[in-house]
Amino acid sequence: MRKNLWQVFIIPLYEFILPLYFHEQSETRRRKLELSLRNSFKSFTGLKKGVKTKLINDLMGYDLSQRSKDLQETSEQKWKFRENRNSNEQPIIPQTKYIKQTNLCKYQLKIMIKYINMQTSLCPKCEEKYRCSKEHLKMAHSIEIEDL
Repeated sequence: MRKNLWQVFIIPLYEFILPLYFHEQSETRRRKLELSLRNSFKSFTGLKKGVKTKLINDLMGYDLSQRSKDLQETSEQKWKFRENRNSNEQPIIPQTKYIKQTNLCKYQLKIMIKYINMQTSLCPKCEEKYRCSKEHLKMAHSIEIEDL
């Protein structure tokens, strides 16, 4: 439900920025936009700040760079069709390269969010400040956690 709300309320705002994102030359500005998108997803789903970027991207299922390329190609095809409207040519219907991604959040329970957040918190057993990562739990406490 949280991902659906994020898709309904937040994604349309980013859709308006996609043409600018496509033509942006600065990598820093592109990364800032990607970071703000990930942060909005984290706040909607209740994930903590230190969750890995790859996991967030997988859970979001939304790629800014690919979506901006698809939108640019579609816009160019529509523009060419409008330009040649008076000729007798058949219109080229824009085809997007939509790849159906599995929704990893579909059956995600609150316990899953707690589990992901636990991996970013500090280990309560250690006096020194270590993160509760899979590697730390295996090395320091002999606790083995399977990959998701």
